[in-house]
Amino acid sequence: MMLAGEKDLKGVKTMVRKLATIFFAVSALSLLSLCGCGGGKAEPQTGNIVVVFNFPPEESRLIPSATTEIIVSVMGGGLTAPLKGTVTRSQPRVVFTQLTPGNKFLLAFSRTSSTAQLPATMGFATATVRAGQTTRVEIELQPIKPPTPVTSEPSGLQDNDKNQTLFLKSTNEGLQWSGFSIPQRTVTFDAPLVLHNGARIGQTVSTQVTVENQLATATMRLAGVMGVGVPAGDFANCVVLELSLTRKVGIELQLAFYRLFLARDFGPVWINSRMVLDEQVSTGEVHSVLVSGQIMGVTPSPFSFASPVNKLDAPNYDGNLNAYLPQVQENRYDFSEVQIQENPPGNPF
Repeated sequence: MMLAGEKDLKGVKTMVRKLATIFFAVSALSLLSLCGCGGGKAEPQTGNIVVVFNFPPEESRLIPSATTEIIVSVMGGGLTAPLKGTVTRSQPRVVFTQLTPGNKFLLAFSRTSSTAQLPATMGFATATVRAGQTTRVEIELQPIKPPTPVTSEPSGLQDNDKNQTLFLKSTNEGLQWSGFSIPQRTVTFDAPLVLHNGARIGQTVSTQVTVENQLATATMRLAGVMGVGVPAGDFANCVVLELSLTRKVGIELQLAFYRLFLARDFGPVWINSRMVLDEQVSTGEVHSVLVSGQIMGVTPSPFSFASPVNKLDAPNYDGNLNAYLPQVQENRYDFSEVQIQENPPGNPF
């Protein structure tokens, strides 16, 4: 589901690693450094990401013989719109040039036909672009998980299939968070936490709340603005909202964490979450990406991998936070989970 993962995919990932890998080489070599010309040598300021996909020589359930292409999205700091590239069996290499240094993350998803409503596989990885250095990153493709619908309700974003709700909604003041509900527990704040319209990038608000008769701290942070490319479409200038609930038990324990990528006049397009179910059990970090749905006033309707949304003309962030989470009950967002790889090199935020 979109709000919290439940199972460790380590066994699956071990098998996947043997079947399919995408290698990302992050290069920042200037022309002067290659030719060795005389004179002063300018330090490289940007890097490139080279994506090479190694198609397996035989049929596999992860890369069916019907696979026509694999689409790669590059996202992260400095990119207000996603960078997209495509690899095929005949052209298994794509290059993204002039990237600013910093942490980026990459999503890959495969297509078997132009009418496929869902990708066959997806994979996620992070990479750090460093000027003048080369980094290789491996991404593991996973079979697509059946999507679960998330609806916009008066109480917030609700997943009836998993009996989970994130009590986040828009108001005239901005965005309001008042807790969450999962099968293991329901947490509601004594008073809602509000990140007001006009919030600056990096701005944080927090409050003390009571969780199971113990004090905890609820925090909302406007982490950034960036472009997002997912199977359901491409979205420019999404706001990145982070929600966390922490409690001190000798050390600081993060009970819940959500990072939502919200597109203007649309809503959530990517959510990653992490939950502590008790003192010793955690869900791990799970990324849920938008693969289909239906949003009032948005075309195509419904949208899917075969008929994606194009929101690359979305305006720059202007402080109107409540425009990023339309409160329309007819809106439906279908999310499919993808597991993050182990030991990512960094956080794009």
